[in-house]
Amino acid sequence: MSDPTKTTSEDNNQTPETPASPRRRRLFAIGAVGALVGTLLIVPFAFAGNGWGRGGCSDKMTDKEVREKVNYGVDRFVSKIDATDAQAAEIDAIVDDLFPDAMNLRKDGKNLRKRFRAAMKADTLDPRELENLRQEGLALADQATKRGLDSLIKLHNVLTPEQRAEIQEHMEARRSRWHR
Repeated sequence: MSDPTKTTSEDNNQTPETPASPRRRRLFAIGAVGALVGTLLIVPFAFAGNGWGRGGCSDKMTDKEVREKVNYGVDRFVSKIDATDAQAAEIDAIVDDLFPDAMNLRKDGKNLRKRFRAAMKADTLDPRELENLRQEGLALADQATKRGLDSLIKLHNVLTPEQRAEIQEHMEARRSRWHR
């Protein structure tokens, strides 16, 4: 019987004694930053529905209210990573560039959900209409993730390796709280 503390080649040749390669750590850090950017910027705008909790953006929020919430989140992020004034200015510029696109994605998402709800209320469902709505949803998600990735790359280039590592640690701690 094999040792359960050891992993096999199917598990990327990692054992508890073998640290992850610098490349793997860097890719994980990029992913963590991406998750943060997505959470802070894209996802709440593009797909927020009614009733999001404390951290989300309700459909009922105005663009100004959403912008205030984003500014608050960005200020907290900048403070947590101990960003320099120059970094804070660059991060603000990334958000300023992203915000109009994110608001348009948010509006498109609201419209798509409204059309989907209307289609589902019909006595007879139209498979073609539902498929078209599904395809529009996929296209919207693709547009949002492409835009988010562009902003992620810009953000990654602003942060130091230490700041990215700090974000990675924060994301791992959050993940462990969610997946107990």
